[in-house]
Amino acid sequence: DDLMSLFNGNPPQEFSGIFEDGAGNFSVIAFPAKNIWDPDFEKDFLSRMKAIDKEATGLPFIGKLMIEKTKAALYRTEYLAIVLILAIALIDFRNIIFCILVAIPPIFSIISIKAYMVSTGMLFNPLNIMAIPIVLGTAIDNSVHLVHRFKVEEGDLNHTLRGAGKSI
Repeated sequence: DDLMSLFNGNPPQEFSGIFEDGAGNFSVIAFPAKNIWDPDFEKDFLSRMKAIDKEATGLPFIGKLMIEKTKAALYRTEYLAIVLILAIALIDFRNIIFCILVAIPPIFSIISIKAYMVSTGMLFNPLNIMAIPIVLGTAIDNSVHLVHRFKVEEGDLNHTLRGAGKSI
């Protein structure tokens, strides 16, 4: 009804068949005027879209849902992952010192990511949410390889860093 009032009840002929379903219902595509990942703008934009149509959908709605679900999952799994990493490292190395050495890079990665986000005011968005597990996985993988190499080199840090350190 609101759309029809914009056209005085007669939408342009170009809309027929593309934006109209034949029963007089139209599809409307709204483009945000600002950054949709800005929480204040996102909230305003989404509420305005829902006020127009309760069934409004699209990437901003899906993105918001994805961010909320993924952020909740990240917080739930963060501490569980640390405990599991330590447990697996302890089983693998059978040495608490090596276990702690494996844990240092991922723990510092988590601290660094959070510190950077807080200091820059960066919020979670689809890209950084997808990047965080990759960064942590790489930190864990590299630390495990480095500690294994350290064991093979019988504690010689120079040989360890010249071998595995270069590839890492």
